[in-house]
Amino acid sequence: MKKTAVFFSLLIFTLASVYAQKDLGQKVFFKAKKHHHLSKEVLLKYKEAATTRSANATKQQLDSVMQVSFDADSGAWIPDWNYTISYNAKEQNILAIAYTWNEDSLRLDFESKEIYAFDANNNLILEEYYEWNEDSSSWDGTDKDISAFDVNNNRILVERYRWNEDSKSWDAEGKKTYAFDVNNNDTLNISYNWDNALEDWIPTYKKVNSFNDNNEKTLYARYNWSTDDNKWVGNYKYVYEYNVNNLQTLYTEYNWNTDDNKWIGRYKKESYYDNTNDTLDVNFSWDNTNDKWVKLYKYNYYFTVNNDSTIRCDWDDSNEEWVNKYKTQYYFDASNNDTLRVEYKWVQGTSMPSTPDKWEEFFKYVYSYDAD
Repeated sequence: MKKTAVFFSLLIFTLASVYAQKDLGQKVFFKAKKHHHLSKEVLLKYKEAATTRSANATKQQLDSVMQVSFDADSGAWIPDWNYTISYNAKEQNILAIAYTWNEDSLRLDFESKEIYAFDANNNLILEEYYEWNEDSSSWDGTDKDISAFDVNNNRILVERYRWNEDSKSWDAEGKKTYAFDVNNNDTLNISYNWDNALEDWIPTYKKVNSFNDNNEKTLYARYNWSTDDNKWVGNYKYVYEYNVNNLQTLYTEYNWNTDDNKWIGRYKKESYYDNTNDTLDVNFSWDNTNDKWVKLYKYNYYFTVNNDSTIRCDWDDSNEEWVNKYKTQYYFDASNNDTLRVEYKWVQGTSMPSTPDKWEEFFKYVYSYDAD
């Protein structure tokens, strides 16, 4: 049997006189585990077609998608694959089944399916994925996710399960729990793995976030679970500070020192502003020997009407002074479009022959625009 390379897809719809727009985009039907599956872009195209209002003001519900190809020998159109989609009373996709054409039996056989469930607030709380087992003529699971949400529709739990081929049942694999503050900022994320021997969830790591009254993040910290000590141990953290204009003025990174059981600085950046413009960034690293912050480099920012510039200076520790390193000059037209960017490097003068310190151009970009 020889098929031509001509393909087309059939979309089958159910018409409703009054039909609410549904969100088929919550799941792209099927994880792309086999080559028969549609691409995300194609499915989104089908979604758009399925929710387009027709001339008589009805909406269409996508029930199935079939691809067929023309068989030149028999002169007939032969199915390649077919999807069927089912919905609940709220028009949410709760079941999707994929079929593929069996060349031997000349029929469509099961390939895979997905099952979904939603809570009263339309949050997706269950995802189950199966593949058809031809030997046992039954469905074998692959993945399952169970989720829970708080009253603000924030996801506070997700549990992942894998299919056990021996027991033909779901085995717990991992889970995450989440917590939120009154402003729905995520403040805690804990990850667990399932321990078969202990038959219990064992923590692996957690992420802690803090926010100020303006909902700006002031802390991000990660901790790892020590199974030996049965407690959380610091890993790294970032600390943020802001000025009254909500501009970030300080960013600091720390690592956890397991020997001293305390946070040790790693890197920080201090930012200074003129009104709302960032005029200076100073970068530091932590000196473990002297237990203090030491300067690394800084960026000065200068702004004028038609051009801006950025100058990088490196800290010379031996002379305790800033030394010019690079400069970038930006030029703009009356519409604030980039017209020219020039890169410079700092060249120190010499005594013999006597030459001055200066900025030396080494690269530039020229921009031009058409009439549009």
